[in-house]
Amino acid sequence: MRDLAGFTPKTSVVAMGRSFTTAAANKRLLQEDARWIVLRQVKGFLGDPERGERAKLLLEDLGALLASDEINKMLADGLADLTRRADELLRVTIKQQPPEDEEVVLEASNNHTSAGAAAAALRKLADRLDAEGKDASRVQIRVIAWKRRTE
Repeated sequence: MRDLAGFTPKTSVVAMGRSFTTAAANKRLLQEDARWIVLRQVKGFLGDPERGERAKLLLEDLGALLASDEINKMLADGLADLTRRADELLRVTIKQQPPEDEEVVLEASNNHTSAGAAAAALRKLADRLDAEGKDASRVQIRVIAWKRRTE
């Protein structure tokens, strides 16, 4: 009893109150096997050149969510968003096959953590395209950049 009476919370009384009122619902969320199966599969992409950085960011966001209190981040909302992101990451992309009368002369894929590194890689790729793809009849370019959302 003395320990409980002398307990000094590391969060606000409001956050503690919200945690008490959402505890049962949060317990159910944390016990949903299907959600955790999907989130565990994300770990398999950590070394992947195309999806590794997104997997790393997703797992960092999961850690931050689980460490935060209910005032700063609602568990239900956070898990719903992370599950959606994991589902997008896990979707299998079907590699586009060239038409029968064409062949791929250059293909490259990179994953970078900074815009500067990506820009340098694009410059090198442009040089390769000039050299190796000079006879190409068409060129497809796809660039995607992600920015971490501020909460």
